[in-house]
This record gives sequence, C-alpha cells and structure tokens, in this order.
Amino acid sequence: MTRPPRIGLTARSPRALVAYRRSLEVSRGQPVILAPWTPRPTLRQLYDTLDGVLLPGGAGIAWLWRQHHRSSGTPSRPRESWSELESADLQLARWALADRRPILGICRGIQMMALAVDGRLDRAVPGHRLEDAYPAHEIDVAPDSRLREILGARRMPVNSRHYRAVLSLPPESGLLPTAWAVGDGVVEGLEARDGVFAVGVQFHPENLVDVDAASRRLFERFVAACQRGGGW
Repeated sequence: MTRPPRIGLTARSPRALVAYRRSLEVSRGQPVILAPWTPRPTLRQLYDTLDGVLLPGGAGIAWLWRQHHRSSGTPSRPRESWSELESADLQLARWALADRRPILGICRGIQMMALAVDGRLDRAVPGHRLEDAYPAHEIDVAPDSRLREILGARRMPVNSRHYRAVLSLPPESGLLPTAWAVGDGVVEGLEARDGVFAVGVQFHPENLVDVDAASRRLFERFVAACQRGGGW
C-alpha cells in the first residue's frame, strides 16, 4: 500500500477529536470521521473502505444528543434512539474483530471492544476520574504481551479520566487483559491473543504523543499494522 492507511474514527465533540486526528496524522495515517448516527448499511459501506478502526474516548452520547436537538430552543427527538447512536462503536468493534482488521480502542473504546465480545464492565471504578495531568497513576504491563513490547516498560505512569472499566472477558473471546492499574488492579490494557493488531488501553495516549515516546509508538505501531493489512 503506497497511500496513507484510511482509519475510521467515530465522531465525538470537535475538541475531543483534535488530539486523535493529530496522533493519527503524525503517525502517517489518514483519519476518516464516522458519524455515529450513520445508517448501518452506509456505515458498513464506509467501513469496507477502511484499513483500520480507532474507537476513541471523550464525549459520549449526552453530547451527541444535545447537538442533535439544539435548534430554536425546542428539543426535537432525533430519528435514532440513544442506544442506536451508541451502538456505532460497538458495531465497528464487532466488524473489525471478526474481519481481523486493526483496531485500537482508547478509554471508552476499550470498553466497546470488551462489550463486542460479550465481556463485562465495572461501571463504578473509584479514583480513576482524574485530571489530564501526567502522570496520574502507574500500570503494570504483562511481560510477554505485545503491549509491553510497544510501551517498552513493565511499569509506567499513565493519565486517567474514566469511571468505568473492563471487568471480565470470556475465555473464547480472543482478547485478554495485559495491563492493570497498580494498587487496585483495574484493567488498563487488552489485546488479541493471535497475530492481529487489536489493542485497547484505558488511558489517553492521544494527549501525550508530544511528550511521551511510548504513546507515540502505540499510534505508530497501529498505523503500521493498518498499512500492512492487519498483522504486527
């Protein structure tokens, strides 16, 4: 492939998207913004043109809902329900995992990856909704994991701003946890068991690409996998 790989990025607030877009672009990827209210047949057509999928964190359904009915002051219900809006990330995760297409899930994105394989979420994780300041807490990374290879450290500090986290993954899911918060054991990273690039992190490397080499490598390795067509 000679062109930059096309990487789907589901829309959140414009401000939230800036860091994700820049992180992909400096890694020589081409972001393709996907509106979550796109009809599913159209979303599938767009997905089929992509070389990879990035599922971001950031603003969620509440922000999207406000944008939909912000008009003359009289709210009007959008055609899609909240659950349909939120399911775009879930559908993209299922497609990418089934097709062995590279996928990177960040914060809310790692949670969507878990739900896509019938995993469970812990919906009340105390002490992790912190500021963007770096570092916020440390994580331990499994020694034989791909994530360890990318990040280059057994223990490292990360930023943190979440109140949910992956609780468990079915053994048959093909995904396994590979990083945990020091102290409370909250899952901070997961990856595919086989050779495909499917990685999720609970922290926010998109905010650190200018100051942290490990965060830059995560995006660079993801874009490189998209360029190659899936493998590490």
